[in-house]
Order: sequence, then C-alpha cells, then structure tokens
Amino acid sequence: MTDTFEVTVAEGELSSIEIASNPSKTTYFTGEQLDTSGLSVKLNYANGSSKTITDGFDVSGFDNQTVGTNTLTVSYGGKTTTFTVTIVSSELTSYVNDDFESYDDSQITIKSQTLTEQNQDLGPFKLTLGTNKQN
Repeated sequence: MTDTFEVTVAEGELSSIEIASNPSKTTYFTGEQLDTSGLSVKLNYANGSSKTITDGFDVSGFDNQTVGTNTLTVSYGGKTTTFTVTIVSSELTSYVNDDFESYDDSQITIKSQTLTEQNQDLGPFKLTLGTNKQN
C-alpha cells in the first residue's frame, strides 16, 4: 500500500535582510528619478535558510535635489538594510576669458544643440555662459 501526501516547508521567521546586489545605477543627476533595476535583497531566516528577491520590497530616502551621498533604506517584512547612491549637479557653468572683446556664441554646440542664448536647457543639464570678470 502506498500513500501520497504533500509536504510544505515553511521559510520560518525572517531574521534579517541584506543587499545581495546594488542597483545597476548608483549615480544620478539632480532631478533624475530612482531606478532600482539590478537591486536584489537577500532574506535571511532564523532557521538558517535564505532566498534572494528582486521585487516586493520598499525603498525610501531618495532625495534627487541634494548633491552628495544619499543613504537609501530598503524595507521588507519589518526588517531594513541600506545602500548608497550619489547625486551630482546637472548644472554646468562655463566662463569666457575676459581678454576677448567679443565672442560669437552661435557657433557653440553641445550634443548637436546650437546655443543661441546665454542660458540653454539641455534636458537634465543647465548650461550658463558668463564671465568671471571681477570689478
């Protein structure tokens, strides 16, 4: 005689989480949105088992307006861990040498965009042309 039955193995109590792999993108220009592609989180259980997940967790603490290092918090099942990203300024400032009596900015190009004004919007970048002349 043969009996068939189903066995379910419970994962047990979640004891901690850790970053298994950082996101693919860890440097952002000011104003860019967070991209968690590539981020994976390892779930560690009290019984010694573990598994890695790539979704279902929350990420908080991203400030895309402040230049510097951001520490982001990943939360899952009441446990937390952190990783860092870097925010860099999207503003680019260029100075014209004061020795020039005049200059023609119509010939300046950036990524095939011809500048015709002193300030030019270049997507996530802001280009400001000016002088470093001090009176």
